[in-house]
Amino acid sequence: MRIVYGGRKYKNDMISKDYEFGKTSILNRKKYTLVIDEDTNGSYIRFTVLPVSNIKFKKVKQNGRMEINMGTQYHQIILILLLNITFYAICVRSRFLEHINRTFELRIALSREIVIMMGLFVLGTIILVREPSVETVTIFKETGLQLSTVKGIVIFPQQWNRKLFEQVEFISNERIIDVVINEGFCRGFRVIFYLAAIVRKSSALKLLFPSNLPNIDDQRLIYNISRKYLSKQEKPLRRPKN
Repeated sequence: MRIVYGGRKYKNDMISKDYEFGKTSILNRKKYTLVIDEDTNGSYIRFTVLPVSNIKFKKVKQNGRMEINMGTQYHQIILILLLNITFYAICVRSRFLEHINRTFELRIALSREIVIMMGLFVLGTIILVREPSVETVTIFKETGLQLSTVKGIVIFPQQWNRKLFEQVEFISNERIIDVVINEGFCRGFRVIFYLAAIVRKSSALKLLFPSNLPNIDDQRLIYNISRKYLSKQEKPLRRPKN
């Protein structure tokens, strides 16, 4: 399959799959995966950036939405286990619990106290050690764009994380002045490019992907499609010739 944007053709770079409620295209990159979910009627298009390259897809009919499962985050689960094992060893081999008893004048059996402390520590690590952020930009034709971020708990199913932790913001088309690819500096004076929306009556740019940074070619693709859906009349952004 060939994709043409900005005067450049890409071959074997995208995998497209047709589902009952639209077409989904997958671009696998080294550090992330870009998923483009387009409505069959052309009323909206959704860009999702997953910070991992190995993903599994599950077809979901509810609300006409493609649920994207990043797969089990084994390294995060191993981190939680190591933290809890380390904390347990500290509690058993040190006088930490006896010190707590003396300080608060408690009379709790050490075995029961260990169970309580371990339970609290397990709960704390599960809450604090989260999945990487999954960011979605949905563009409704001539209506506006919706920004969504999910940073869920590792051991929860994706449906739970989306219901409990999804943060959604909608920006109407009347408030959007333009969508731009801006240039900035990060640590070490490294130059980066990022997608942002210029919002009316706002003193700062609204970043479309604040945690994940698609490469410049993917940014051009999102930029051109976004302007088309938002009806921003301007020539498409092309890749400069080498």
